Amino acid sequence: MKVKINKVNSPGNLAKERVGFVALETVEISNYAVMDHSFSNDGDLSDIGRHVYKFPKKVIPQGDKIVLYTKRGTNSAEQKEGYTVHFFYWNRAATVWNANDRDTCILMEVHDTQVVKVNAD
Repeated sequence: MKVKINKVNSPGNLAKERVGFVALETVEISNYAVMDHSFSNDGDLSDIGRHVYKFPKKVIPQGDKIVLYTKRGTNSAEQKEGYTVHFFYWNRAATVWNANDRDTCILMEVHDTQVVKVNAD
């Protein structure tokens, strides 16, 4: 994988809640999605993917940082000394991450998707 999760920061606090990533190689970030999952009472990963964020089309150079905020905002970038921080916003009105040890952050590489409407036939 060309992107690495660093940390979920400030879970449960909408104003600050975010996930930090780093680009290990130059990457088209739209090939990635983030999902939260929880653990069941017996410690197994549940099969419930409650929230999914797919990054928009943008090339991120190797070594740059990526920050995904849960709150509303406008995607942007900020130049630092030697790298750029790319800010993305999930645009949610509520938090995604629980402040407990039962949530997981899953980064998925998605090269192709298909969407089919389910009919009630």
